[in-house]
Amino acid sequence: MEKRGVSHIEVILAFVLFMGFVGFAIYFFNPLKNPIVGETFSKSAFNEIIKNSSTEVVSYSIKILSDPLPNIVAINISDLGPGMNALAENYDGNRLNAEIENRLVYVQINGNNFIVIKFNAEFVPQTISEHPLLDESFYDIASVNSERLVSKAKILQMNKSYYSDAGYDSLKNSLKIQKEKSFGFRMIFDESYSINAEIADFSKSEVFAYEEKVKVLAQNGEIKFANLIVKTW
Repeated sequence: MEKRGVSHIEVILAFVLFMGFVGFAIYFFNPLKNPIVGETFSKSAFNEIIKNSSTEVVSYSIKILSDPLPNIVAINISDLGPGMNALAENYDGNRLNAEIENRLVYVQINGNNFIVIKFNAEFVPQTISEHPLLDESFYDIASVNSERLVSKAKILQMNKSYYSDAGYDSLKNSLKIQKEKSFGFRMIFDESYSINAEIADFSKSEVFAYEEKVKVLAQNGEIKFANLIVKTW
């Protein structure tokens, strides 16, 4: 019995299938052609920007027990890290003067029997004229909370680095962006104000973007929402 040879049709079919597989592989692993991979790069860059620009704000809710209420109260925060600054508010969010001195926080409570003290290294430091003695019977720490926010100061520093050759390369490295890739970002607070880091000619590239709303901390303690858009190409 003779063996049947491979027909021309089978050879052509095998070649077509092989080229189809190669084309699929090139498409899938080339972010310039595959939107799924391209969007993944953009989201990864977004996550790295959040990671590199985040800062922790620790908040202490404190009940003032002293009667009558003192003008200024000293509060012991034993686990306060170095380089921290304080921002104090009453229950309604109105600011109160506060100063840190040797792990004690002095707050001018202005007749409030409930205050919140927030700690972060980026807050603007304050001073208070009087430093009364510590009396821990004057207050009770009701709760302690921690929240990570995007630092506006760090985003502005990234924005500054973006526009210099050495800074851009260093920024790409810290954000784990491949050398052959490019990126940009924009933080939009409202129609009149945004932080832009984007210099590119998109005419020969396919651009992928990822966007999320984030909470942003300013040095004055204000917290605002902004849309962070990260583009890669």
